[in-house]
Amino acid sequence: MAAIQAHQRLFLASTCAGQRLRPRPSRIAAPCRAAVSGGVRTAQSPSSSSGSGSPSSMSLNLDWIAAVPAKEDVSGAAAVELEKLRAIAEAAADRAEMHDIIGRQRDNWNHLLLHSNNSLLLAASVMAALAPAAPTVVALKASAGVLLASAAVTMAAVNKIQPSQLAEEQRNATRLWRQLERDVRATLALAAPVTRADVHDAMDRVLALDAAYPLPLLPGMLEKFPKTVEPTRWWPKKKQQQQRAPVNKSNSFGSSSRRRGARGNGWTPELEEEMRGILRVIKAKDEHQYITVGKMVLGLNKGLAVAGPALAGTAAVAAAFIGSGEAGAWASGAAVLGGALAAAANTVEHGGQLGMVFELLRNCAGFYRKMQEEIEANLGEADVERREDGEVLETKVALQLGRSTSELKQFRRLASPSADVHDAMDRVLALDAAYPLPPPPRHARQVPKTVEPTRWWPKKKQQQQRAPVNKSNSFGSSSRRRGARGNGWTPELEEEMRGILRVIKAKDEHQYITVGKMVLGLNKGLAVAGPALAGTAAVAAAFIGSGEAGAWASGAAVLGGALAAAANTVEHGGQLGMVFELLRNCAGFYRKMQEEIEANLGEADVERREDGEVLETKVALQLGRSTSELKQFRRMASPSFKDDDVKDFAGKLF
Repeated sequence: MAAIQAHQRLFLASTCAGQRLRPRPSRIAAPCRAAVSGGVRTAQSPSSSSGSGSPSSMSLNLDWIAAVPAKEDVSGAAAVELEKLRAIAEAAADRAEMHDIIGRQRDNWNHLLLHSNNSLLLAASVMAALAPAAPTVVALKASAGVLLASAAVTMAAVNKIQPSQLAEEQRNATRLWRQLERDVRATLALAAPVTRADVHDAMDRVLALDAAYPLPLLPGMLEKFPKTVEPTRWWPKKKQQQQRAPVNKSNSFGSSSRRRGARGNGWTPELEEEMRGILRVIKAKDEHQYITVGKMVLGLNKGLAVAGPALAGTAAVAAAFIGSGEAGAWASGAAVLGGALAAAANTVEHGGQLGMVFELLRNCAGFYRKMQEEIEANLGEADVERREDGEVLETKVALQLGRSTSELKQFRRLASPSADVHDAMDRVLALDAAYPLPPPPRHARQVPKTVEPTRWWPKKKQQQQRAPVNKSNSFGSSSRRRGARGNGWTPELEEEMRGILRVIKAKDEHQYITVGKMVLGLNKGLAVAGPALAGTAAVAAAFIGSGEAGAWASGAAVLGGALAAAANTVEHGGQLGMVFELLRNCAGFYRKMQEEIEANLGEADVERREDGEVLETKVALQLGRSTSELKQFRRMASPSFKDDDVKDFAGKLF
């Protein structure tokens, strides 16, 4: 009976607690303790020392029944700030999606309007040329005039909005909004509570991005032809120094503490001088170069933006005089010439995407301006403990500049970085050199004098820089017996790797380099022939109808134009440049494999090599073979085996 009563009272207590908490599910439930006043009476234990059954001895303590909280309780203010930051993250993700969609739409604008305007201009030019000799001269000249006038108005509108520049704005905005979302998500994932300062910082970045890359076209579109060229600004301005807390002078590098090696929060006097040197160089060279080139591109874009509609309008006016007495003698030629020049100006401006190039240059200048302000903000803070960690800032600056931290010693010599950071930095620098981002003249050479495999990995350190070799761990003459193992390596595996190395050099890499040279030669010839044929056709066209020369000039112009179109189609329609780069990359793949094998075989101490079985598996996967298939390459490591005897390729994948 007592047990039944205890069960009923326990059930009622837990049910009541659940009913009290049901209206507020978002709050964390308080521990549910089934405690009964005076305890729960049970039957007296036979081992009880007292037969009176006192409440203390007869009670069942059920305090252990408690719901474990799923999450630490958050105060009301912190919860509000947390929700604000989540809302900012969602808004950033939504903005990124919108900018991505609008960017693709405006890129379509650029292509569609470019081809539409060129079609209008060229069709009108043909009509103007045919109108004087046609019986329907009025219809042709009217059609030509309407088409030229339509093209002039359309070109003026397109030149005003610059669709290629609009598309570049949206592409950059998409990247920056996604970056902001990642930063906010990272802040939310931290265990530290969200503060109001975090929310204000995120909101400032949102507003700065909205101002830098507005979504609407009209009104609010950025000025496409500004009077002064300034770097794009997509980050909030730093607070002024006077708004900061008082500086702790004891933590700064004063005259008494400016000794070699003094450190505080990763900062040293040498690092400060290095950052100041970088700051001066960025201002004087990097940002200045992009602003200067941006001004040149802007001036060219302005000239073409005015010339295109002006030429089309002039051609439209000239078309109105076709067949009108003495004026008709030159009106047809003026209309044709104006339409052709307008089409050429339109092609250079929008086919060459000068607006996009200008926006790209402004964004690059903004990249360096942002770096300047970050360095200045740290150097302007006298209390080094309140700065960003010096070593972290140094690594960030090196990555942004495409340099290693050791290269920054030319600004101010510092201690060498750790091995892990050094290796990662070498890989970054190798990738930057193989596939550069900047526009000409610092882009990779597209028509090289010699064909070499693409290198996107850092060079291995020289053997003399390694630690002394432990002779007892290497495969010497005394230990070169079948089956001897060390770190997964055997003499048989070494012979296998040497055979693979020989086949890759003699067949795989050599084949890609040879075909690459053939493709490069063809591409060179077409690259010269296309413009030469078009230029010859242009010269021949100038002599059409000029006495005896006119007999062959028309045919030469037609033939030259047709051959130039054919050469252009084969070169760029066949994507010979892409094929050449693909062949170089494939050769680079095999060159990288060679260097990895050579680096392991060149290390006499097998314990310091990569594990042999792991390396064998990696090589097999890269070649598209099984590890058992690699054993056939052992015989090719013999000096008696000649390169001419190699028939099969090492790789099966490509």
